[in-house]
Amino acid sequence: MKRSIITLSAVASIFVVAAALFLYLQVAYQAGSDARSLVWQTAIPHFATSLAAGDGKVFVDNSYADVACFRGSDGVNLWNTSLSYANYGGGPQVKFYGGKIFASQEEGIVYRLNIYTGAKEMRYQAPPADINNYKRTANFFVADGKLFASNAGTAVFDAASGIQLWKHAYYETNVSQTAKELSPSSYVYMVGGERLNPNTGETIWFFPSATNLQPIVYQDKVIFWNYASNYSYPQDEYVVVCLNAENGKQIWRVDFGKPVFQPVTAEGILMFCAQDGYFYALNLVDGSIKWKTYVDTGGVITKQADYLQREGLSSSFGHFSVDPLVDVVNQKVYCTLWSSIEENRSLINQGEIVCLNTNNGYTQWITQLSNSTITSIKGSAMALVKQ
Repeated sequence: MKRSIITLSAVASIFVVAAALFLYLQVAYQAGSDARSLVWQTAIPHFATSLAAGDGKVFVDNSYADVACFRGSDGVNLWNTSLSYANYGGGPQVKFYGGKIFASQEEGIVYRLNIYTGAKEMRYQAPPADINNYKRTANFFVADGKLFASNAGTAVFDAASGIQLWKHAYYETNVSQTAKELSPSSYVYMVGGERLNPNTGETIWFFPSATNLQPIVYQDKVIFWNYASNYSYPQDEYVVVCLNAENGKQIWRVDFGKPVFQPVTAEGILMFCAQDGYFYALNLVDGSIKWKTYVDTGGVITKQADYLQREGLSSSFGHFSVDPLVDVVNQKVYCTLWSSIEENRSLINQGEIVCLNTNNGYTQWITQLSNSTITSIKGSAMALVKQ
């Protein structure tokens, strides 16, 4: 039986230039040009927190929960919808699933929006937080026809009808009759170190993970990254560990000694950038290194690390790297490095996008980024880069 996969991902700020490469992979590749060029660019108010693409459109959410829809071919603004923004819990998110668009706001609420007008069509409520944190933003995703929304616990809904299937809040799990009648699911659903039954919320197995980063699920494996067997501050153990998704047993582990950034999986390999400046590809069978390429040619990671150390800030305040993007068809992975340093009350932005061959790690091209091409203090800019 082919195993399907769903995971609950942590909220993360999106560096919109890199995220726009996703649109290149989905839309702009049709142009067939080998030259790197800007397809379109548009200014958006406030800082972008989430981006999604589908139905020939690009959807952007920002820190004030303003959802904007742009036409993918030329960047024309089709509609805008303002939701209520939160003070806690990370930035608002926007997701595209099954021809529908979903967006989160304060008080753990998620809305399904009309893809053509932005009008609200359905409301989903995650378990509310206490009175001191009532403005928290819901962390959510949609898969297998279900919407999973987390705030002070997790609630799972039928995405089409809005019926709540089960809720897990403050160690109390309520399961609806509808959920009890569902057939057993083979989906791998992870919340922290727990694998839960996505139909009922029951725990299947638990891994004592000393990390708040959500694991990656790939086929029959679950991968934790920046894992530490014993938590300490500052953290001195940064392990990538691979578990059997069926029973939670360890298959392999590799300790890098330095933080690694958001990994991606494709074609049986795990790829990520690390704070040592290398981009790694590990074989998912045994954790061995298939290839590694030094990508911090402009010293972006080094400059950001030095700045954080000088300011006495934790590395969690640093950007360093954006989620890699994989083009499986053309055997390429796009790695983005990113630093933001304040000097003389001005924000100095520097970065680079590196295109690597997924087979051998060879560098295909590097595009340097600076204040003139990326986000400024007063707002964010979304840019689309062709290969």
